[in-house]
Amino acid sequence: MKTNAWQRIIATATALIIVVTSLSIVVAPVAQAAECGSCYFTWQNPLPHGSILYAHINRSAVSVRGVGQFGYACSTSDGGSTWTDESTGVSTHLRDIWTLNSSTDLACGEQGTILKCVNGVWSKLTSLTAANLYGIGGTSSIIFAVGAGGVIQRSVDSGTTWAPDPQSQTITTNDLLAITTYQTNAWAVGNNGTIIRFNGEVWSTQTSGTTNNLHAVSARDASNVLAAGEKGTNPQWATAVVTSNKGTTWTATTATNTAETINGVHYYSAAKAVACANNGITLTWSGGVWTPHTVTIGGETCTNDVYSIVSQNANSTWALGEGGLRIKSGDLGVTWTDASASITHKHIYGVSRYDQNNSFGVGDTGCIIHTSDGGVNWSLQTSGVSSDLYSVSAADASTAWAVGASGVILKTTNAGVNWDAQTSNISNMLTGVSAVNANIAWAVGYGGVIRYTTNGGTNWATQTSGISNNINGVCKVDANTAWVVADGGIILKTTDGGTNWSAQTSGTTSDLKGIYAYDSNIVWAVGAGGVILKTINGGTNWSAQASGTTSKLNSISGGPISTVAWAVGDTGTILRTSDGGATWRTVYVETTNNLRSISVAGSYCHVVGEWAAILDWHFVPAVLSTRNPTSGQIGAVVSLTGTGFHSTAGNVTFGGVVATTTSWSDTAIDVVVPNGISGIVDIVVASTCAVSNSLTFTVMDPRITSVLPISGAQGQTMNVAIVGTDTSFANGVSVASFGAGITVNSTTVTDATHATANITIAAGAAVGTRDVNVVTGGETPDPLLAGFTVRDAKIASVLPISGAQGQTMNVAIVGTDTSFANGVSVANFGAGITVNSTTVTD
Repeated sequence: MKTNAWQRIIATATALIIVVTSLSIVVAPVAQAAECGSCYFTWQNPLPHGSILYAHINRSAVSVRGVGQFGYACSTSDGGSTWTDESTGVSTHLRDIWTLNSSTDLACGEQGTILKCVNGVWSKLTSLTAANLYGIGGTSSIIFAVGAGGVIQRSVDSGTTWAPDPQSQTITTNDLLAITTYQTNAWAVGNNGTIIRFNGEVWSTQTSGTTNNLHAVSARDASNVLAAGEKGTNPQWATAVVTSNKGTTWTATTATNTAETINGVHYYSAAKAVACANNGITLTWSGGVWTPHTVTIGGETCTNDVYSIVSQNANSTWALGEGGLRIKSGDLGVTWTDASASITHKHIYGVSRYDQNNSFGVGDTGCIIHTSDGGVNWSLQTSGVSSDLYSVSAADASTAWAVGASGVILKTTNAGVNWDAQTSNISNMLTGVSAVNANIAWAVGYGGVIRYTTNGGTNWATQTSGISNNINGVCKVDANTAWVVADGGIILKTTDGGTNWSAQTSGTTSDLKGIYAYDSNIVWAVGAGGVILKTINGGTNWSAQASGTTSKLNSISGGPISTVAWAVGDTGTILRTSDGGATWRTVYVETTNNLRSISVAGSYCHVVGEWAAILDWHFVPAVLSTRNPTSGQIGAVVSLTGTGFHSTAGNVTFGGVVATTTSWSDTAIDVVVPNGISGIVDIVVASTCAVSNSLTFTVMDPRITSVLPISGAQGQTMNVAIVGTDTSFANGVSVASFGAGITVNSTTVTDATHATANITIAAGAAVGTRDVNVVTGGETPDPLLAGFTVRDAKIASVLPISGAQGQTMNVAIVGTDTSFANGVSVANFGAGITVNSTTVTD
């Protein structure tokens, strides 16, 4: 049954139902637990929720409704086989619930909260007080809600409207912590042994005989009432007082035999009652004798505080409490079975998420849990040890190490089907492990212990840390580089596989509990008092960052990009930065459990903690839908559209090269095509929460591919047609160039790839080839090398080729690459020959 209690399937919707079968627990729709933009945490254990349940009512032996922290309410109508998560519409802690009739319940809570539930649908009522309300119950005609400072609110119309009772805060100013009613009678109890009674008309004080705070009260009938609460000083047992005359006199019962505070009591028959207390204690009272019982679930001791207990009959007693605890008994609380379809009594100390699907977790008494579907199903695995396990590190989806008390090191190579013990040769507590791959890993622990393996754990070598402080965490970058953190603000680094560990200056003396390395330069460390430290140069310098909390931070992890990191700590603390730590903000999560470990794998994250808390970072995937244009040159602006980019800018890569973004929103990004890429590349958006799918982009390589004609003579003016590929020719912008000695008179563009240049070749232009190009704004294509030639003009022939002395004659002259022109060209035949005229034919 242990394994089955961890197996579940989760879908997405707004209600949550757990269905227990003989093989597994099926969990249908889970509601949002805490948001971060369009991403949020969801509970994966306990289900539906892991918050404290303060109170419950039994409508029958199988029908139960409970209320608790953060406005949480849940119900079962089949004895706990299925639970429904009910939306109350409030986030204040609900402290008590009372049944009005067959379809309606009333609940009260902090900040004056009063709610009505009709057939599972909750609505908020106007209480006319802001005081914390701790108890609610009604007589035959009046309903009371009692609370801090002696506040008493009343309703005379079945809870529809509320007003202060005439004796509110006058009959007592002590906190009233519980109320019980029977017919026209009501009793309320509270701090300093306060007991007051309503007789149908007025309230009066009664003498309890104790000054200890009373947390619980239960009336068996109009005369017999039992109240209980905190321990005294002599004897040091929890207080219990009883009356058989409506409270005219109250007398102490025999010793309760427990020092734990009693939080709930149910006086169900003559001289018989059940009670519940802190630290997993329930009690039975029979024949005037109290017998405490330690709650065990599946043979394991439960230490959750138990807050509420009700016996429907001799065969059906229910109790609810810390960490979403829901248990039931068939023998009036002597023995208990789990009724939550979850694990609620263990602490999970370490988690390692390898990828979207695969995670390992470890905890007390040798607990190891594993999922291969992202937490849809978690299974308990057989560790073979009873020692507490504090850290786990997955080298891949199948291989992981776990370490813990008494030097325990365990390894699996088959995803936890088998865990094998390895020899550490120490008895020190091991607090951290970090796997480089299936062969190489570090383990660290108390007393400055560092162990290192390069052969899969067959041998663990001792490395010298140089300190005796307790080492609390380790994080590798590769087989050579790693950091450890320890008590007293100590940070050590190795760059040679641990042969040498060198101290770095942290700037703090606070105990450091966790460390995370994004790469060999960017590293964060966290610890006591909300300390967050960061280095961007491999630890040469560490700087403190403002966390905004004084809670102890136990663990840190990060991704999917270098500016995003998460830290978790005590009292439900989760912090997140998306700007490299310049600002850390609190992520609201509905728990006060101490959170012990966080592990991020890309866009996926698991958080674990006390009372078997498992939270999954549920992200809305970044979906890249379009890019416009689909091709372009380096420096061009590309518009991207999609969903889930989030409002805080992440980065966009082209073929792995980070590009500059000019605008960013949740659905649209403008980005500049970066240098250093060519051909067809993938565009990927990495938001602060998720990494998108990829779309291809063709990097255009603008170039001049041809000219016509390909040559010209010295002194010639001519038009040259130019053809480009992937060019962006534009009239008024594009300018052609032909090199030295050639003047471009004009550039006329036909389209983006065709232009005509009118050029003049200087008469003295050097003969030879020229590179041709057309520059358009910032676009400079690859030129057509040696694309145009300046030819050498020469006379090719004359006819006739001779003449006599004294003869006047016409001579036809033929040139090659010449530019003969009437009125300009002048022939020359040398000495003794006069050129009378030069007539140009062409």
